[in-house]
Amino acid sequence: MVHFDRFGKHRSLPGNPFSESLENALTVRPLTSRLTPVKNDSMTLQFAKELHRLPEERRQLIFRVRRQIAEGNYDTPERFRAALEALLDQHSQLDDPSEE
Repeated sequence: MVHFDRFGKHRSLPGNPFSESLENALTVRPLTSRLTPVKNDSMTLQFAKELHRLPEERRQLIFRVRRQIAEGNYDTPERFRAALEALLDQHSQLDDPSEE
């Protein structure tokens, strides 16, 4: 089982044979790692197939965000504040249906 903490970082939980494969699929690798042999497992292949089907702009966005997460630069006070405001807006709409 994979657990994502509040910062979006994942870690394996004991007892799940698939967690290592998922971690390999989610690991941000430098461009030179394309030449590095990768485990030939179904989850990694499925991730690669899905990624290949996406438009180039979307792939680049995914790579950029994954790199920022891995470097610890993705969670900023501004992003946190925006997410919190969006959550509070949704919550207030649930409390007061007349605002819709």
